[in-house]
Amino acid sequence: MTFQTQGSLSVELMIGSSKKVPLALDLKSRRMVLGKDGMSAFSFQEPQPAVLILDGQLDGHRTHAKLSKMPLISTGFHWIFNPPPEDR
Repeated sequence: MTFQTQGSLSVELMIGSSKKVPLALDLKSRRMVLGKDGMSAFSFQEPQPAVLILDGQLDGHRTHAKLSKMPLISTGFHWIFNPPPEDR
């Protein structure tokens, strides 16, 4: 996931392409809704610097994700999802 512009995020798909997704973000209540249909909604927390935890529904499926902030070759930072081996 890459948060670059207000109102959307980019997701890198397993096939190597990326997809731009509409994003409604409420920082005060720590909730985000992805897509126009509202089928994907998450609460989020940052338990420590450079770690973001998402809990909620992704297309109707219960989802838990731990994202780590990592520097890439370009400037800035991006959140990278690296699931534990038992979840792959």
